[in-house]
Amino acid sequence: MRLGRYRIVPGSDLNRANLEGAELRSTDLRAAQMRGANLRAAKLSGANLAACNLLGAKLSGADLTGADLSGCQLMDSDMRGARLEWADLTGANLRGASLTLATLAIATLRDADMFEADLSELNLHGADLTNANLEGANLSRANLGGANLTRTNLRGANLEEADLTGARLNLAMLKHANLAGANLSHASLRMAELEFARLHGAQLNLETVLDTKWRLAWRLVTDGAEGLNLTGVDLTNAELSGAMLHDATLCDADFTNSILCNADMRGTDFRGACLHGTDLTGARLNLSALSGARINSETKLDGKWRTVWKLSTEGLGGTPTRGIDLSQASLRGVDLAAADFIATDLREADLSTANLRGAALMKANLEGANLEDAVLEGALLHWAKLDRHTRIHPKWRKVWQLASFGGSEATLPDIDLSNAYLFVCNLRKAQLQRANLSGSNLKGADLSRAMLEEANLTGVQAANANFSGASLGFANLADGDFSAANFSGAIMVRATLKNVNFSGANLSGALLNQANLSGADFSGANLSGAVFSGADLTDTSLMQANVSNAVFGGANLIRCSMTEAKSNKSTQLDRRWRVGVELAMHGPGERDMRGSKLLLAGLRNINLSGVRLSKSDLHEADLSGANLEGAQADGCGINKARLRGANLRNANLEGTLLKATDLTGANLSGANLAGAFLTDANLSGADLHGADLQRANLRRANLNGANLLGANLHGTEIFGAHMSATTQIEPKWAAIWSVQQGRGATADLKGKDFSGTNLSRLEMQRLDFSGTNFANAKMTACNLSHAVLAGAQLQGAQLAGADLRDADLTGADMMGAMLVKVQLDRCRLEGADLSDTALAGANLTKADLSGAQLLRADLSGANFTGAQLARANLQGAILDGATQLDPKWRLVWELATKGGAWRNLEGKDLSLAGLRRANLTGAKLALANLKQADLSEAQAVKADFSGANLNGANLQGATLTAAKFSKADLQGANLENADLSGADLRDANLFGARMENTVLLETKLSGAIMPDGSRED
Repeated sequence: MRLGRYRIVPGSDLNRANLEGAELRSTDLRAAQMRGANLRAAKLSGANLAACNLLGAKLSGADLTGADLSGCQLMDSDMRGARLEWADLTGANLRGASLTLATLAIATLRDADMFEADLSELNLHGADLTNANLEGANLSRANLGGANLTRTNLRGANLEEADLTGARLNLAMLKHANLAGANLSHASLRMAELEFARLHGAQLNLETVLDTKWRLAWRLVTDGAEGLNLTGVDLTNAELSGAMLHDATLCDADFTNSILCNADMRGTDFRGACLHGTDLTGARLNLSALSGARINSETKLDGKWRTVWKLSTEGLGGTPTRGIDLSQASLRGVDLAAADFIATDLREADLSTANLRGAALMKANLEGANLEDAVLEGALLHWAKLDRHTRIHPKWRKVWQLASFGGSEATLPDIDLSNAYLFVCNLRKAQLQRANLSGSNLKGADLSRAMLEEANLTGVQAANANFSGASLGFANLADGDFSAANFSGAIMVRATLKNVNFSGANLSGALLNQANLSGADFSGANLSGAVFSGADLTDTSLMQANVSNAVFGGANLIRCSMTEAKSNKSTQLDRRWRVGVELAMHGPGERDMRGSKLLLAGLRNINLSGVRLSKSDLHEADLSGANLEGAQADGCGINKARLRGANLRNANLEGTLLKATDLTGANLSGANLAGAFLTDANLSGADLHGADLQRANLRRANLNGANLLGANLHGTEIFGAHMSATTQIEPKWAAIWSVQQGRGATADLKGKDFSGTNLSRLEMQRLDFSGTNFANAKMTACNLSHAVLAGAQLQGAQLAGADLRDADLTGADMMGAMLVKVQLDRCRLEGADLSDTALAGANLTKADLSGAQLLRADLSGANFTGAQLARANLQGAILDGATQLDPKWRLVWELATKGGAWRNLEGKDLSLAGLRRANLTGAKLALANLKQADLSEAQAVKADFSGANLNGANLQGATLTAAKFSKADLQGANLENADLSGADLRDANLFGARMENTVLLETKLSGAIMPDGSRED
């Protein structure tokens, strides 16, 4: 087909051809090249233009009804007013195409690319846009009723007020799309991507298919959620700008990355909500609860509300709060103790139940603020702005009034001003009888001539305050700080002033009759002319105070320290206190203080270095901080005294009574405390390095943190003493202490040096003391049953009455030990040295004493029933009629001790007998049983051993000249260095015998079996 000069066939080249108004209905122009062609008003209905290149073509007003434009390249083409009803644009590229006033009803646009196309107000009713790319396209007010937009890319597209009635948008990509005002009635958006899509004012009905999350988001931006409970909802990635959410409950809701710009969230509860990456720019968060909300660095939040969040969630933490805008902030229940809110705008803020203890609210604007049940103890309310709408307890409103405007001559009896901050407040001549001012801050306040009878001022901070001429009779000022305050002429009769700080205060002429001043501090105070008649000044400090003309008649001055106080002749003191007071005021001078009576004296910080105080009575005296370096205080009575921080370096305290004395932090380095009584004393943190504590009693003493390195603790009693990881002590004494405390099972006690220590009556059963040195230790009545003491050194140890049943003392050295009435039942004592021990009345039933040395031991009344005494040396031991000993061993003892010269012992059982160095000269031992007996170095000249059993016997170094051994059994016997000169060994059996250096001069050996088994002729 030809049209003018143009050949109209598939694939023809019609680039820039002028076919304006051409009649091309149902023409086949597949794959034709028509770039820039002029097809204005052309009639192309039903034409086949598939795969044509129509780039930049002019198609305005063209009739393309039912045309096949699939796969066409229509970029930048002009299709304004074109009719495209029923046209097939599948896969067509329409980027940049102009479609103004075009009609696309029922058109097929599957997979078409219309990126950022302007389709505003177009008729796309019933069009098929499945999988089409409409990203960034403008579809505002377009008619998309019944259109198929399944899986269509509409990201960032503008669908504002578009008609999507009955449209299918299932799986459509609508991220960041604008659907504001769009009609979505009967539309289906099942599983559609709606992150950040604007749904503001969109029209939905019950038939609209929309995921629950996005229907909720639509509801929030369209109808609002005033007062709704939306706890825990998922609203991540939602576009909620401008939403009406005031007074809603959004606890634990998830708003991650959501947009809440300019949203109205006044009074909303965000506690625990996740706001990571959420944009809250311009949001109204007045009185919103942000406590515990989760915010990160990506969260966009106006500075004011970020500060509120930090305060309510993280606390003060260094956040600047002075002078900032916190109006209508919700800080309910927040810990704001000691916050700096000076000149801060807190109008209409919610501070109910908040902790504002010690907060500075001076000049803060609190108009309309809610302070109900807020903690305001110690809060600075001076000149803050309050109005009639400020909700605050009447007590604190009154405190604010007094702090800001004063209360001179005010009538305020019985008022509660406890814990109030009334710094420099003017309360001159105020009527405050029975008022409660406990814990309040009155520093620099003026209470001169105020009436404060029976008032409660406990714990008050009133340094530099003026109480001159005030009436404080029967008032309670206990534990208060009134340092440098003015009480001149004040009346404090019968007042309670326990532990009050009056240091540097002026109390000249004050009346303190019968007042309770125990523990008060008047150091450096002016007390001239003050009257303390009948007052209790127990433990009170008047150091460096001026007590000129003061009256102390009838006062209790127990431990009242007046060190370096100034007095005059008019100072009145009872006689009983004068010695201690004068010593405190003027020092010892050259006086010999030995034997002084200083019971209950107050001598804090006194200098007594080098003073001779021997045998003085200092019971319950207060010597805290005193200097006693090098003092001679031996034999003194200092029980229950106070020596905290005292310097006792190199002091002589030998034999001193220091029971229950407080020596906390005292310096006792190099001090002589030998034999001192320190039971229940407090030595925590004390320096005792190099001190001599031998024989001292430290039972139950507190040694936590004490330094005992290099201290002499020999014979020291430390049972029950308290030590900790901070106590510095030599390993030896630490081990002893662990045993005394019953902790030996967990300590390594083997080989330790416990010599000279006191372990009496301790429970040490089953402990392992192998090789431990207990020489000269006191171990009376201790329990060592089943303990291991193998190789232990117990020379001279005191073990009388001890329980050693089943203990292992193998090879132990117990020479000279005191073992009277000791329990040694079944004890292993093989090879132990018990020489010179006192075993009188000891129980050794079934004990194994094989090879033990019992030389000269006192065995009077001892019980050896069933004991094994093989080769034990009983020479010189003391036995009496009460000693229970098998007849065999009693005979052995007799032979070892008294000898058996020329005695008839024929056939006796002396097997395993210990007869070392025994005198058996001429003894008749024929047929005797001496198997494995110890006869080393024995004297047996001319003794008769004929036929005796000496199998395995020890005859080393024995003198056996002219002795008879005919037919004796000497197999395995030790005859080294023995003298057998002239002895008769005919027919004796010497097989296996050891005969090195044995003297056999003129010895008869005929018929004898020699060590090598040969028989002599």
